[in-house]
Amino acid sequence: MWPFKKKEDDHHGAQAAAHANMQKVGKWHLDEKVLGEGGYGKVVRAFDYNVQPAVVSACKMIDTRRMKRSAIEREVRINQKLSHRNIAAVLDYAFVDPTAFVFLELCGGGELFEKVISAGRMEEPTARAYFVELCAGVQHCHSRGVVHRDLKLENVMLSSTGTLKVIDFGLAAEYEPLGNGSFALTTLYETCGSKSYAAPEVLSGKGYSGFGADVWSCGICLFAMLAGFFPLDEATSRDWRFQRVAKAVAQGHSLTHTIYAFYQRPCPLSAEAVALLDGMLNLDPHRRLSLDAVLSGPWVSGGRAGAKPTTGLAGGMPAGRGGAGTAPIAHADAGGDGPHYRSLGPASALAQLSAEQVAAMTGGSGGSSGGGYSAGGADGDLPLGGIGGGFGGAHQQMVDDDEPVYRSMGSLVPPPALVRQRAFDTYSATEEM
Repeated sequence: MWPFKKKEDDHHGAQAAAHANMQKVGKWHLDEKVLGEGGYGKVVRAFDYNVQPAVVSACKMIDTRRMKRSAIEREVRINQKLSHRNIAAVLDYAFVDPTAFVFLELCGGGELFEKVISAGRMEEPTARAYFVELCAGVQHCHSRGVVHRDLKLENVMLSSTGTLKVIDFGLAAEYEPLGNGSFALTTLYETCGSKSYAAPEVLSGKGYSGFGADVWSCGICLFAMLAGFFPLDEATSRDWRFQRVAKAVAQGHSLTHTIYAFYQRPCPLSAEAVALLDGMLNLDPHRRLSLDAVLSGPWVSGGRAGAKPTTGLAGGMPAGRGGAGTAPIAHADAGGDGPHYRSLGPASALAQLSAEQVAAMTGGSGGSSGGGYSAGGADGDLPLGGIGGGFGGAHQQMVDDDEPVYRSMGSLVPPPALVRQRAFDTYSATEEM
């Protein structure tokens, strides 16, 4: 037995020597290999060798000269009050000036964003599996009075076994609990999130419910998975698409079909998927689907839904417009964060379409654009000659300007490409809070 014991001792000796060369923070040994970098620091692997097998985490190393310690502590505290299989857990944290170390559950499967880019667009069964887990994680947040406010494909990670994990609670807001399972009905005013994912009421600066805003962002994620592009560059009058969509929806047409018609392509989505997207992306937040309605609806349940789901922010969801009570701030322009269009300006041919022309493009059909979630409505065909089928983590500071995931599209202008987007950071690292 001695030779085997010697080999074991040699192995542990070599392992101990390797550990000795690694930076140590508390019980964690930090690897030198960088998993990703962002505006506030970098992410590396960290190992806890006090248990066997060793626990491996993703360590966010944040420069406290660029992000306030109080903001980091707030994000950690919010994340730690959540416990769900679809939310990446905070395992530990420490401050060693000038760096904060936040040890998170390692998500070895990469970003959902990368999955969508690789696929071009996802088939409905594939997208459904990810979407259900995303909504389950967000629903848990809402049940704890937490709204995320920066839900996007880049903030959705996958474990090594494919389980979806929501990350990055830096812009989250908390509702004040009332002690009976409900939350204070206060209004949020901070304009924050990421441009193409932010709800119209968030970008308006007039106040909003964080619950409804999260539903909109989940709807954008689903649209991006199914279509391979964003429905809108941004949900404001600065985007001609939004103006035309608002007119079409006001006339009773489907938002989803209207978007596809802009690019002279038939909508390939099922009637149930169209109805779900139209309900989640309802421009009126008071008529937007709740997550309960989404998860009990026909697209998620495969057409086996019984009663027609409720709309708005009812159905077991916190019904208020709660918030963290922080002071309102001005909307920060995204600048270069987001899709870059070439030869696309306000004089674009499609930008000049009238509401009647938009309605004609949709064929006067489509799923309900109101608050109801119905599996009915038109099929995916439009009276047009269309073109067929088609790191990670928090505070990503780069915006890719790669070619869009759609290819060989013959329409007048391209839809907004899927690109990484930097958040409007309400909680500035350089401002006093």
